[in-house]
Amino acid sequence: MNVAYLNVRTLLGGKEHILIQDLITYKIDIAFISEVRWQEQGDITRDDYQGYHFLNSKGTSKGLYGVSMVVSPNMYKIWKEGGGYWEPISPRLLKIHFPFKYSKKIHFFFGVYAPTQSNSTDEEKDLFYDNLGTVCDKVSSGDVLVILVGDFNVGAFSE
Repeated sequence: MNVAYLNVRTLLGGKEHILIQDLITYKIDIAFISEVRWQEQGDITRDDYQGYHFLNSKGTSKGLYGVSMVVSPNMYKIWKEGGGYWEPISPRLLKIHFPFKYSKKIHFFFGVYAPTQSNSTDEEKDLFYDNLGTVCDKVSSGDVLVILVGDFNVGAFSE
């Protein structure tokens, strides 16, 4: 299984078709993407998506943010048949439950797009990390593997 993360900056204007071609070229089964900027939320697929599905947490009303997991047709079938589910938490956070037959662990992926340190308010940062902490706390600690995938907008700072 090949997994990728991309900050696409936007998928507005039909750019998802370019992304799908790249996923096919590089044989990516699951891609977590940020800055999708779509207003549509849900399990999105269309006839011209070649069987790919976008599990999308919609962006803000101002056309900002948005995270999505893009799944290849084969991986989508495995995910659905295995009882997988997903939950959009916010325009910056997406939770995916992915059952794998070969593993005894339960897998949770979190697609994230964190606020930047310099261009975000303290309230935005607090809300994001509070949401992330809350959803991670709800995952039982037994036989669980939690995988955080995304853009944490971390930088090196000097004083």
